[in-house]
Amino acid sequence: MQKKLVFQILFLVFLLLYSASFLGAQSKSYRARVKEMLELTKYKENFKVGVENMMENIIKLRPDVPEELWIKLKDEFLGASMEELIDIVSGVYFKHLSKEDLDNVIAFYKSPSGSKLAEKSPLINQEVMDAARSWGEKIGQDFIKKLEKEGY
Repeated sequence: MQKKLVFQILFLVFLLLYSASFLGAQSKSYRARVKEMLELTKYKENFKVGVENMMENIIKLRPDVPEELWIKLKDEFLGASMEELIDIVSGVYFKHLSKEDLDNVIAFYKSPSGSKLAEKSPLINQEVMDAARSWGEKIGQDFIKKLEKEGY
């Protein structure tokens, strides 16, 4: 009885270790596919546009900070480890997209239309952010006018 229990425990441990190594290999493969997709979608360029927009907004809030320090901080932020970011976002993609889905996305970005979208994305994102900012300011002004009209 005791030998049978030990055998069952050893078998379960082996099964768990095998499953963990299989999942680790799968996640490395999946991570590599996510990295490929991010490279195809010009993720770094889009990240840079986002950082630059964020920095512009922060600089407006803190005009007392010297420009040299802002430049240093921006360079530091942009130099953040993309590999670490890929590790983080791989888990997010894993939750929502199968490997087949990811392969289809990669195939799209390898197509002429996907390649063009990736190439134009930083410019498109910048223009969308500018347009959204203007729209948001207008909505905010309208909101304030309505509050004032109501006596607030």
